[in-house]
Amino acid sequence: MTGESCRDLRGKLSPFFTEKSRCYKTGMSFLSFELAMNNNIQDKLREEINATWKECKGNLTYKTLISMTYMDMVISEVLRKWPLFHFWTEDATRIIQFKLQNQYFGK
Repeated sequence: MTGESCRDLRGKLSPFFTEKSRCYKTGMSFLSFELAMNNNIQDKLREEINATWKECKGNLTYKTLISMTYMDMVISEVLRKWPLFHFWTEDATRIIQFKLQNQYFGK
């Protein structure tokens, strides 16, 4: 791949990553809004986080995080109330084929 085509590819891919990070940021904003508006949910979630933190003695693992059922319920409810998919602004309009180290990718 030449330097010019690499820069071109990088330029085409960078909006893909920034749009997806915007999706996560939007989700976190809605989560923060819902927690700010619902103090009882915020308190119950804080209790679960503190209890989990004490149980694992500050050593959070993936297994510990997925065991937090109330956290899962809160996140699921936020995603149900505020679906993020309609915030995506970019759609694929054509299929692109590119060559990298004598291999073709795409259709």
